[in-house]
Amino acid sequence: MPDFTLVTSPDTNSSSTLSVIGGWLNTGDMTSIAAGNSSTSNLVVGLGGKMSAAGHVLLGRGSDSTATLLLEDGELRFSSNLLVGAGTRATGTITINNDGMLTGPRSSTRVYLGDAQGDGNVTTGIVNLNAGGLLRTGELVLGRRPTTSGRLYLNGGLLQIDSLVISDEGSGLLDWTGGSIENLVSLIIAKGSGSQGELTLNGAARSLVLTGAGGAAFITVGDQGQGTLRVENGADISLAAGELQGLRIGAHPSARGHVLVNGAESSIYGSANASTDSSLLVVGNAFGIDGTLVVDNGGVVTFGHVLCGSNIGASGGGIIVRNHSYLTSRGLGDAFSTPATGLRVGNAEGTAFMRVLLGGMVTANSAIFTGTDGSEPVVTVENADSVLDVKETLYVVDNGGTTAVPELKVRGGGLLKTHDAYIGTGMGGASSSGIVTLEGPGIVWESSGTINVGDPTDVNAVGTLNLVNNAEVQTHRFNPGATIHITGGATGNPLIQVGSNRANADITCDTLLFGPSTDLGDYNLTFGVGAGIGGSGTWPGNFTASANAEIVAEQAVPFPDAWADHTDFTIAGSLTMDSTSALDVACGFLYDLDTDGSYSIASRVNVQGAATIDGTLRIQQWDLPGFYDHMTSRYRMIGWTYEAIVASSVVGTFDELVLAPDFASNRAHLTYEPDRVLVTVDPPVCNPAITDQPVGGQTSPGGTMTLTTGATTEFGDIEYHWEWLNVTYYNVWQEVTDGMSNSVLSAAVVSPGTIQVTIDPAYFYHGYPLPNELRLRCFVHALKCDEWLQSDDVVLIVCGADVNHDGFVNGDDYDSFAEGFETGDPSADFNHDGFVNGDDYDAFAEHFEVGC
Repeated sequence: MPDFTLVTSPDTNSSSTLSVIGGWLNTGDMTSIAAGNSSTSNLVVGLGGKMSAAGHVLLGRGSDSTATLLLEDGELRFSSNLLVGAGTRATGTITINNDGMLTGPRSSTRVYLGDAQGDGNVTTGIVNLNAGGLLRTGELVLGRRPTTSGRLYLNGGLLQIDSLVISDEGSGLLDWTGGSIENLVSLIIAKGSGSQGELTLNGAARSLVLTGAGGAAFITVGDQGQGTLRVENGADISLAAGELQGLRIGAHPSARGHVLVNGAESSIYGSANASTDSSLLVVGNAFGIDGTLVVDNGGVVTFGHVLCGSNIGASGGGIIVRNHSYLTSRGLGDAFSTPATGLRVGNAEGTAFMRVLLGGMVTANSAIFTGTDGSEPVVTVENADSVLDVKETLYVVDNGGTTAVPELKVRGGGLLKTHDAYIGTGMGGASSSGIVTLEGPGIVWESSGTINVGDPTDVNAVGTLNLVNNAEVQTHRFNPGATIHITGGATGNPLIQVGSNRANADITCDTLLFGPSTDLGDYNLTFGVGAGIGGSGTWPGNFTASANAEIVAEQAVPFPDAWADHTDFTIAGSLTMDSTSALDVACGFLYDLDTDGSYSIASRVNVQGAATIDGTLRIQQWDLPGFYDHMTSRYRMIGWTYEAIVASSVVGTFDELVLAPDFASNRAHLTYEPDRVLVTVDPPVCNPAITDQPVGGQTSPGGTMTLTTGATTEFGDIEYHWEWLNVTYYNVWQEVTDGMSNSVLSAAVVSPGTIQVTIDPAYFYHGYPLPNELRLRCFVHALKCDEWLQSDDVVLIVCGADVNHDGFVNGDDYDSFAEGFETGDPSADFNHDGFVNGDDYDAFAEHFEVGC
């Protein structure tokens, strides 16, 4: 049959109807179907009827026409594109009711709602997907052309799509009140310039699940137009597998994006893998037009990395977290030394901000704040129960001397929690400054690591710490740099208290660090029991370490000689340690990108007088941010010897040697000489072992099995590498990768050591059935020791005739296949050649006789 057009008479008031009831209007060589020329046309497919087109399907083909398609217990198959509202000022409407199906191959088809540019009036495309209905296609676009309107009313049923565009160049709306969406990989709201798109997910039943397998998933709100995404009252967005390449809010020039996550249990999660989350949330666009994220009233947003106005070319953006809501950046890596890592807010233009208010909580492993928000701080934490918690390192720096010095302000009952923190720094070769303002009363900043204010070796890196209204700071180590401003503080309190009586000072710490340019006379210092000292400067006299005190030889930039192999903390007199004290040094190899070489580096304690040692020696891995810590360089540490302490004489020994968890090895030994103590790094011992072998079993074409290998190691991390025996290519073992898909299987990495394997529904290769055994295996790699183990082969028995996927081949499968074969249902296309005929019956019978 040639192209088929359902046309009405020239009378614009006339109408025509084609009904396919219980029959099949077969495709044959029909290339397209069009309905609606200048007035009204209706297509009805029901009571088991079927209709198909190898080419386009157009509803509302002509100008000013109206066309409707009703699918109820009927199916329309299309192999190219479906255009709803295809003519100027036309209106096309599709209604899919119980057991109605509108299907096209996801690999090659698109559905456009509102396709032709309107002329005075809007061209409209509408789909009503109701309970029991199915719409399947590759891409669904709502509002494709300017002055078009595309509306999808998802009232029930199932929407199976790879890509959803809500407003390409026109206006798009998805009204979701029932049913579900499956297989979604990408979502774009307001794609083209001038477009307006909106998506509201409202209520616990509105759960949008994307599949990130293969790394292709993303969401954009305001790509080049004005987009809005609301996730409210328990609705959520999550990943079935893998993670998002990005949620981008306001992505390009002239774009405006707004995302609201509002209400208890309302959430957006960027990854299905909590421990290896590298998903990306970007708030802001290239010219600072609106890009905002608001998390409110108990909402939750969790990504690997969060960038607000700080990614390359993106200077705008704002984040508000309030009313006991949560924003979490759980990605690993250091925000200062690694671009697009951690929580990054601000820019030199002063067009980005983050506000944590009214009990909001923001958590990150690493964070960097730079620039300002006009005259306001770039980041503000205020009101009771509001918390900014940085688990590893916080940087408040201006990235190299820009005029907009960044400020972090905590006030009104807010709390700042960090491990290490840098307020201004000279690391990375640029003198950067920063400001932190704390408003009390009471403890406003709790640090479990080191607070660095300014830089000990860079006088141009200015650190400012403002203490207002009796604000207090508690930290493990405090490191005042060469240029530091501390303002405020409670009247009569010591400015810095080292050791005991911690509550009686503005800044209390266990250990005071200082550099060669630090003048200790600038501070009102008091020392109590258990006080420790360290840094890269010089202590002017003798020192006794007791009551758990520590002496710290701090990692520092080895200026002025960039190739210096050590930095010193110097004690001008003698050192005495008791059994409770500790000496802390670092060592490593650093990689030089310019010369493609590496060199040893260490920090040590240099005692001008005699050293009486006892207690614990702690060895840290040199990990100063801004230096490239190459794994090959770490391997060079094996067998290398470093000085831990040098003195005019050394008496005693250490009771214990403790290596940091991230050290290059878990083995080392000490050598005591008359004037120094040496530490030699020994080869690591991992002793990896496979504790859980993968287990196979029976499956079927289209069936999914989960395979798990468990392993342990005494040191470092484990990686898992899966392989499958390619029965289509000379039985060669090949790697299993996340998101892979071929003519035999597809796979997704669920978690380290665990994969999901889905047998291809066809399970045919060039027309021939594949063997009923599929083999896989897993290799376990202990990274620190570079040791490998191989699991047992796991065998999947593919039961070809198990068409109902219950794990058995029996009469139920025969009845199911026969029922589909008699009606010509696509489920009976057993060999997946696109036809239901005797070849399918013969292939099924062959597999049925073999059984499983």
